[in-house]
Amino acid sequence: MCEFLSSKYPDQFPVPTVESVKEIKGHKSPTQSSKKLLDAGFRFKYGIDEMLDEAIQCCKDKGYLSALAKQESWRNQKEKKNEVSATSARL
Repeated sequence: MCEFLSSKYPDQFPVPTVESVKEIKGHKSPTQSSKKLLDAGFRFKYGIDEMLDEAIQCCKDKGYLSALAKQESWRNQKEKKNEVSATSARL
């Protein structure tokens, strides 16, 4: 999902890397499967792309992603200031 979101929505909001997600410690969710549903005749009306696009749009509409983007922008600005300060201190 990380790869899908980062390729579909680059620079719009922070998406963790696959590596950073793998490093998360703690209880892992069990694997989910739709096999039983499909075997019973269920057919999905929408694909994963449409489902994630709608979920992203809903989060944008509710303001959840704009808050994340603002937080990430603030964090990036702070890191850049720290880099400039460190470079200036070395000179």
